[in-house]
Amino acid sequence: MKTEKANNSKLTRLLLIRHGKTEENWQGEYRLPPGPPLSLEGRTQIIALKNKLMKFPADKIYVSPYKRTEETAELLTNKFSKIIVDERLDEKTYDESFEKVKKRVSKWLKEHIKYDRSTIWAVSHGFPINAIILLVSPSDFEGKSTEDEHSHVPRGGVWIMEWEDKTLTRSELLIGKEYV
Repeated sequence: MKTEKANNSKLTRLLLIRHGKTEENWQGEYRLPPGPPLSLEGRTQIIALKNKLMKFPADKIYVSPYKRTEETAELLTNKFSKIIVDERLDEKTYDESFEKVKKRVSKWLKEHIKYDRSTIWAVSHGFPINAIILLVSPSDFEGKSTEDEHSHVPRGGVWIMEWEDKTLTRSELLIGKEYV
């Protein structure tokens, strides 16, 4: 019999955290690393998330290799020790199809979701987050376009997925309804 973790949860959790708003007047390439930093508004958004996410302490935190996702994770944790950069959580490039995004995030999911009562945070972008939601909970996409990067999680928003053993018991927008 497994012993329960310190947070007394019987659930495996995945929090999909979309980076905050970015600098609009940034002159570099948006969809290639490092990309733009968070704007002042984006930093404020993420700092406001911090207290709300304390109920879900992360065992591991994964980010894409973009400035805006790394800044988001740093603001949420105040430390860099548990943060793991993973290119499979990258922004969708201009020449990449949504199907390719789904394939790479599917590999990430299979590698990291072990139904072991851990809590994982993934700090990423609209397309990879939508792809994960579609792969795990396709009914959440009914009536929405998979090509619309804003269809599920706004910037600074959080989608939560919970499994009891291997059964998905929750998949919904946790934070962000107020941004839509």
